[in-house]
Amino acid sequence: MLALASSTPLSSVNINSTVLNEISYGAFKDCISLESINLPDSLTRLVGSAFYGCESLKSISLPSGVTSLFVDTFHGCTGLKRVDLPSHLTKMYYNVFYNCSSLESIIIPSTVTEIGENVFYGCSSLDSVVYLGTNVSFGQQCPSNAFSGCDQLKFVCVPPAYDSDSFCGLNPLCKNESCESFVQNQCFAPVCNNDTISMTKRKSAIEWENKTNACYEYQCVNDSGPIYWSQCNSTEEIKRECRNDQCIVIEQEASSGIMNKEKISIIIMAIIAFLIATI
Repeated sequence: MLALASSTPLSSVNINSTVLNEISYGAFKDCISLESINLPDSLTRLVGSAFYGCESLKSISLPSGVTSLFVDTFHGCTGLKRVDLPSHLTKMYYNVFYNCSSLESIIIPSTVTEIGENVFYGCSSLDSVVYLGTNVSFGQQCPSNAFSGCDQLKFVCVPPAYDSDSFCGLNPLCKNESCESFVQNQCFAPVCNNDTISMTKRKSAIEWENKTNACYEYQCVNDSGPIYWSQCNSTEEIKRECRNDQCIVIEQEASSGIMNKEKISIIIMAIIAFLIATI
């Protein structure tokens, strides 16, 4: 069993134990500086409020042995963007991801058969939900509570064998065998049309700066490597590299003003050649 005081100033935790099987109630509660944690494969039980209020936590991968997520596990983790749920998960109790306002997508394993009340309440950035199973129970809460406040949610994907035309009141559903491969991409979000999936630029990946009369080339880096796109409406060109929600200028070229490195190099070489010729 593992438990820590909430005042412990942690930013990163790596648990290498091979015998730890439980993280106790409120173990990391209000550890507001915690950004990352590596959990051991031996873990089978994640008790309620384990990461309650860990507002700096960005992502987490849960070991396959964890079968239940108890009450308020990630309640108030406002910086949490990605969660890899365990492959043997069967039940999520209420308020698990309550007010995880940065969470963009979630893949729910086929083993999950019960989802409690308010699980995704207030997940205002959630735009994609994939359920890999064929039958899940939401109790009496649907459709009002489970996804209340998920204003960006537009993509709900299930296998063709899913036994309903609604997912906790969310419809229309996209029924496609390849749902899983289209989500958890920080650059692009999936869109469904008649069960055919396409991709669109994710809002959070292109919102750093929007200037008129400019040409931008964006680079968004995800697990598969860099992805590029551009938005142009003048002769000015600005190349930006985007990582971790920050976008910086890496090269700028314009008809006047700032010159790029290549032009500067040509000018310097011309000056050197002129000096040599006059000696």
